[in-house]
Amino acid sequence: MAWFAYSEQRRVALAPGLTLTAGRDSTADLVVVGSRVSRHHLSFLVEDDGSLTVCDTSSNGSYIIGGRFNDGPVVDGTLVVLGAVDGPVVILTQDPAFQIAPAIATFRYELSRSTVAGETAVQSSGSSPSLIRLDGVVRFGRAADNDVVLAGLLASPHHAHVIASPAGLQVIDLATSRGTFVNGERVKTALLSIGDRVSMGGSSFIVTTDGLVPLAESGGVELIADRVRVTVDTTTLLHDISFTLPPRTVTAVVGPSGSGKSTLLGAMTGTRPATSGRVIVAGSELYSHYDELRYEIGLVPQQDLVPAQLKVREALEYAARLRFPKDTTAAERATRVDEVLHDLGLTQRAELRIDRLSGGQRKRVSVALEMLTKPSVLFLDEPTSGLDPGLDRQVMILLRELADSGRTVVVVTHAVENIGLADRLIVLAAGGYVAYDGPPADAPAYFNAKDMPGVFLALESVPAEEWARRREAALGTGAQTRPGTSGAPATRLVSSKPSGSFSQFVTLVSRTIRVIVSDRAYAGLLLVLPLVLAVTGFLVGNSEGLGRGAGLGAQLLLLILVLGAVFTGAATSVQELVKDRVIYQRERAVGLSRTAYIGSKALVLGVIAAAQGFVFAMLALIGRPGPNASLVTEGHLEIALMVAAAAVAACMLGLLLSALLPTREAALPVLVIVTMIQVVFSGAVPLRFDWLLDWVGPFMAAYWAYKAMASSIQLDVILGPQADHVWEHVASQYWLSVGVLGLMSLVFIVATIILTGRHDPGKR
Repeated sequence: MAWFAYSEQRRVALAPGLTLTAGRDSTADLVVVGSRVSRHHLSFLVEDDGSLTVCDTSSNGSYIIGGRFNDGPVVDGTLVVLGAVDGPVVILTQDPAFQIAPAIATFRYELSRSTVAGETAVQSSGSSPSLIRLDGVVRFGRAADNDVVLAGLLASPHHAHVIASPAGLQVIDLATSRGTFVNGERVKTALLSIGDRVSMGGSSFIVTTDGLVPLAESGGVELIADRVRVTVDTTTLLHDISFTLPPRTVTAVVGPSGSGKSTLLGAMTGTRPATSGRVIVAGSELYSHYDELRYEIGLVPQQDLVPAQLKVREALEYAARLRFPKDTTAAERATRVDEVLHDLGLTQRAELRIDRLSGGQRKRVSVALEMLTKPSVLFLDEPTSGLDPGLDRQVMILLRELADSGRTVVVVTHAVENIGLADRLIVLAAGGYVAYDGPPADAPAYFNAKDMPGVFLALESVPAEEWARRREAALGTGAQTRPGTSGAPATRLVSSKPSGSFSQFVTLVSRTIRVIVSDRAYAGLLLVLPLVLAVTGFLVGNSEGLGRGAGLGAQLLLLILVLGAVFTGAATSVQELVKDRVIYQRERAVGLSRTAYIGSKALVLGVIAAAQGFVFAMLALIGRPGPNASLVTEGHLEIALMVAAAAVAACMLGLLLSALLPTREAALPVLVIVTMIQVVFSGAVPLRFDWLLDWVGPFMAAYWAYKAMASSIQLDVILGPQADHVWEHVASQYWLSVGVLGLMSLVFIVATIILTGRHDPGKR
């Protein structure tokens, strides 16, 4: 029978008569990463009689149950620890479908009870796993009064019960916001079997015959791309890309424009899933287990992830309130924020506004935001774009430090001056082909170039498909970089509905208000705009205002009021969603409620628009007569309230448009167009084709506002023979307009929530 060597997430077939190796070097046949693992730690040789001989060629040795591993033949199912008693495990077996997780969990438990080289596994490392025996009801959670205390703020104070009974083991989630998972599936209650992986608030356990064994996290997380392909319509953007990225490494991804770097990043993070293939994080398929793995992944896009108007500490505190469960205390969140500020060297700048920081410091803030939840894998898209070479090096050194602290780091970059700080380089050719995958220092020679800039020239001189063929030839069988051969359609990204929406809504309302108040220029504009429009309105018409003797001046004044309401409302919101789209996408990926997000914007901006419309109308009418016979309240107030209602409806329309806009620059032209259309079909201006007003007008907020105000002041009576319509002077007309404007606002909000979903993770 054939022999196989497994690491904790990989497998290689051992061919008879061929010596293969395991170690941390990328040239090893089985790459195994650990702080005490040698470059080539073990060698394997299948003898002619079918037996397997293993030799230790390392400086730190290897261990099995009972002591050090000695060179020689091994039996089926042998497990060997490399470098230290709490190091990575290699499994040697003839079973091609070996169940790795339960075997490793049981092995580590047995190892922790045995003496190895004079010391126990628990003594050698404070983070080594220890068995959790189950008897009756065992409660897990963040609070100190639990039977098992979970580390990290992603866990709830009382997170889950694991119950041992004659019927078996059962896990019960205690209505937590971040959930309890069994083998990647979110559960409320589930029966457990031997080998199941149970995850609670960032901590994972394997079910064994004796209890639960925690999975050690100090070794980092491996990331695998398995034949990842991305196709849009008939165009393939990525062609069956496969690689395995070990823990504690920095991988740089470079390539010319159009090579699919950002597409690869979207596929690897789940923001834009692959069409076919798999992405495996910590042994689990990302798309189908996205709910469980979303906090394992940090993503820093090119744009800042935090509102630039906030101070550094404020931005991180708001992010912590959104990302951590609602039952975390302010003190717990503040402690974690302080830890991140210290780790990333931002403590001295915590009280500075983000827009006053240097480019490198702002990038650190975005990284700090991602570090709040302690992700195991960190992706960065062009983090040094626009930075000078000195700052570029600072950012790359930061990434090196993050990798050395236990994270797997992937950085897409155009800057190649400091590429040597990465452990690995992946070069993409045009069209989404992998042209090179290996050490950065070896890349120029591989492309027959003098330096990295020469590599880009070489990419253009040879077709991309040819570079891909050369890479395949260089890899040979490619066992360590092509873990699968299925090329099956990618699993649909599975993401459950976020919980704690109301607490998120409160946080987002507070943050939106704080951003507006902190941006003095914008806040000043919001205050000045209704005043400027009021001056314009005050100059229009005559001294009779909206009274019986106003004549045509009353109609012109209503036109200005409608114009001002539509413009102020839409101008307040038309840029709001498009300017924060990158922030929304990232927050949505880590559990933001879309309804809470849009609802918070609608509430804050709606109140602002209503206040602007009301002030504008009252000042424009000051000192002039209002309606002779009001319908629902005092004359000026009746008109001002209708202008405010129209401004709110226009504001909600502006939010809808903002959800549709491709870029922030498109907002101003759209604002002008929408304002013009609203005014034209308001009924305040004559049209060449009257029937258009009857068909289109009812769909315009300006139409209903104008109709209510014209009814209120009895405009047909004021204009006399010049009137082209009759506006019935009844309160029901006023309330009908209020109701329609309210319904329009609600429809716009719901449509905005739906359309904003186009930017959610998982949309291909």
